[in-house]
Amino acid sequence: MCPYRTLFPRLSDDETESGMTRIFLIAVFFVIAAEGATTSPHLRSVRDRGLAAIDRSNPGEADSLLSVADSANALSGADRLRWLEVKAVLSKYDDAARLCCAIAATDPGLGPIASGRLMQMIEEQSPAVKRTALSAYRRCAFAYRGCDTPSVRQWLSRAYASLALFPEQDSLLLSLDTKRFPSGQDLFEAASERFSQGFVADAVAPARMAWIRLQDPSAKSIAATMLFSWFRSATQPDSATLWLSRASLSDERAKVAAIAFLQSAAMIDKADSLMAGLRQSVSRDTLALRRMLYVGDATAAYGRMKALPLPRDANVLWKVRTALFSGNAADLAGWIDTVSFAASSDAGEEIMSYRLRLELLAAAGAPEEMRDFCSLSYALWAQKPEKAASLGPLAAYPREVRELLTCDIIRSFVRLRRYGAAQTVAAASGIDSAGPELQYYYADVLMKQGLFDQGTRVLEKLLLGFPGDIFAARARILLAGLKKKEH
Repeated sequence: MCPYRTLFPRLSDDETESGMTRIFLIAVFFVIAAEGATTSPHLRSVRDRGLAAIDRSNPGEADSLLSVADSANALSGADRLRWLEVKAVLSKYDDAARLCCAIAATDPGLGPIASGRLMQMIEEQSPAVKRTALSAYRRCAFAYRGCDTPSVRQWLSRAYASLALFPEQDSLLLSLDTKRFPSGQDLFEAASERFSQGFVADAVAPARMAWIRLQDPSAKSIAATMLFSWFRSATQPDSATLWLSRASLSDERAKVAAIAFLQSAAMIDKADSLMAGLRQSVSRDTLALRRMLYVGDATAAYGRMKALPLPRDANVLWKVRTALFSGNAADLAGWIDTVSFAASSDAGEEIMSYRLRLELLAAAGAPEEMRDFCSLSYALWAQKPEKAASLGPLAAYPREVRELLTCDIIRSFVRLRRYGAAQTVAAASGIDSAGPELQYYYADVLMKQGLFDQGTRVLEKLLLGFPGDIFAARARILLAGLKKKEH
């Protein structure tokens, strides 16, 4: 492509751009044509002037100058990130989406940062603006040779879902459904997420399409269960009966998976009706414990757990959970240090996390905080970080525990893409004197919101204060991604 093909069409008529700048740009065009775009020193001048215009808060001039420099590939990934902020100021959301796409394609390390900033730009805009911006990103991304189709599909699918653009998400997944990259599992996950968040009617289309495409019997059964629940609530008995017959609930494992899904989606009555048909088993016992925890009766769950003949691994996990969530952490003292479990398993990681925090609290002699910790852990397990953050001032905890819990809450908010809430929690924790892990997560949250200068300062401080820490190594990787093409 001719490097200056788009030079004149991209000149801005913004009233903030001076006549001198327009004359300068026209002169640069002829210099580039004469000297060769990739080697012209004048391009560096254009790039420098564009960045200087940003510093002078002159977005129109900056946009025009950086457009010229970008047409000849004279901008680094870090330059483009700064330019992205100009697009936001000028409300050029389609341009921002295409720029974000270019950053992700040419500087993959900066892709998540740019994509996160794009989402923040458009999340408060109208549905029409959101649709056209993501359509611009989609067209740009799939136009690149060697496009990583699964990664782009996954990001766009998550973007559409987070903005509640459900028809667009479904259309994307269907249009990219191929033998090499089938969409059945993605459609199933989209349906499950909507169902659990209360968008039940919006889950019908992807659940139906997923059921057709899925091969896994358990997943097909859950998809059919979702459809059965919807049609039954919509008083469509014929369709409800059809999907109930397709749910394959005669298979015990499929029925257990369906019950667990309904419990997590707060559809306790539907889960109970299915659980009534389960034979007595370990699965039924653990589902009963899960039900008590989801409805908020942790004390009953702890009492029930002690009477159940669970196998060793399940007994350890549920004893720790129910004792902790019911406020009986003292019952775990001594015992939790003696149990063995597979540390590499999900249950092992969870138990080790609780054990570390309990040991630190016990060593600090903090009985009040121990009680609050029980409630906080319960809220995080139930995926309610806002409740965890509101249970009391984290500053009351010993420093080591405070930072661990703060990071737990931040990660929980980040999983929900609630970056502003995560930043508030981090900032309230005394970030100036924080350890390396909390500093890293704080910087990461700042950058996810486009606050690159602030995030960079936090990472540089981390490197100076904790040069040998594992989070310092992660900070170096993140900073390298920002700076690798700056010069």
